[in-house]
Amino acid sequence: NRAKDKVISHLSHELKTPIASVRILVDTLLEREKLMNPKTQEYVELIRKENLRLGLIVEKFLTFSKIERGGYFMEFELIDANDLVEEAARIFTERFTEGDFQLEVSTLPTSLWLKVDEQAILAVLGNLLENAYKYSKAPRKLKVAASIAAENVCLEVKDNGEGIDPVEQKRIFRQFYQPDRRLNSHRGGVGL
Repeated sequence: NRAKDKVISHLSHELKTPIASVRILVDTLLEREKLMNPKTQEYVELIRKENLRLGLIVEKFLTFSKIERGGYFMEFELIDANDLVEEAARIFTERFTEGDFQLEVSTLPTSLWLKVDEQAILAVLGNLLENAYKYSKAPRKLKVAASIAAENVCLEVKDNGEGIDPVEQKRIFRQFYQPDRRLNSHRGGVGL
């Protein structure tokens, strides 16, 4: 496990540089849209989206590797619960621009400040939104919300997907576990 973790960490670090380079080059091309015909611009935009997706996968692996090594340290700060929900929705809609979904954002009537690691919470909400998108069928109806229940703040994601079988629910927190890989192979992900 240590050797595997070391390889994942090293590989992820090595991938960050070319991903960043591609991002810069693609952004430069997109700024010069007058030089491209519509089809080329469409392809360059697709490259930008896929590069962003690849970068997020690498970041997930790096974070996972840090957690496994005990090298991930939370940075707690006061953040408004509504800001967390709205930022998670913004990041998600920026990434999934096809528009083949409805995303409802529900916030609290007033600000409620939480002491959290903002990036960690956004990563969790982002992962839940991505899964909601992947496992829902058209028309996709997603919701990200902040609410209060029994004096606790709840940040939640809801979807109109089929859900996870109760037997599988007991296993979903296992490392690299995915329910029925044969059915999910076309959806991507590695069960982090």
